[in-house]
Amino acid sequence: MPKRLSAEDRNRTKIRTPDRLHRPLPRSAEIFTLPAISRVSCANGLDIRIVERHDLAMVTSSIVLQAGSIEEPSTLPGLSAMVAELLDAGTSSKNALGISSALEGLGTSLKGRAGYDGASVAVSFLARHAGPSVGILAELLSDAVFPATELERARRQRLAAILQQMDRPSSIATLALYRLLYGPSHPYGNDAGGTEDSVKRLTQVDVADFFDRRYRPAGASMILVGPVHPGEIETFLAPILDHWKGDKKDGERKPVGPPCNPEKVLIHRPGAAQSEIRIGSIGLPRNSPDFFPVLIMNRILGGQF
Repeated sequence: MPKRLSAEDRNRTKIRTPDRLHRPLPRSAEIFTLPAISRVSCANGLDIRIVERHDLAMVTSSIVLQAGSIEEPSTLPGLSAMVAELLDAGTSSKNALGISSALEGLGTSLKGRAGYDGASVAVSFLARHAGPSVGILAELLSDAVFPATELERARRQRLAAILQQMDRPSSIATLALYRLLYGPSHPYGNDAGGTEDSVKRLTQVDVADFFDRRYRPAGASMILVGPVHPGEIETFLAPILDHWKGDKKDGERKPVGPPCNPEKVLIHRPGAAQSEIRIGSIGLPRNSPDFFPVLIMNRILGGQF
């Protein structure tokens, strides 16, 4: 026999009917205070930003490098993405499996990524495992090698992804817009992952040379959030500061040309269930004083511009 609810329990579990006759009033805006950011410039050229959070057990960090698509040769789109993907593929003393096993044993996560304007290496680790985790990161940044077997594995995966993209109308439409705005010879006019032709032509020499030129501490920034004290940063990051060297090298950053003339492009897809439409033009540069006001304007217009 089911237990009978008391009056108090019935009141607590009673479903309240919402008041649909009156518009709910907005709550007061939450007050958000940005945390203090400390800055440390290191002898090897690395610029470090620290947000101290001694209430956390984890350290979350990211190294941001000038190593995106905009820096790669126009004949090899996808090179920067391949380098970032293969960063943990091996060093002179460890293979990919050894690196993965060492990171897993520490509970440390590490991932390289590259986009149009830059690359990053994101690392998260327990504060008590900071020493060995930073040591592995330093080894990858200073002594990464790109074995042929790992390059071929990544090449096959990337080619499969390109084939999948070419079967998605949304990807086809977006890439067509980029090509129209910037042209196929500019990095912005291609997918950051590259084309079928360029990915097939990538060599170990291409990958290693891009890594050597662009993965350097001078000109790079490292953001650290967690129980890290700025005064102890030289000890905390000793492996990186001692072994990762290299002056900043000028990149191959290509200027964006003038806006294109208005043009209509139709891509015929027989049997498509619906149409994908893209309307666009070259927008403001990130350093424009109107950049953030335009973002707010876009939100007012619906957020999709």
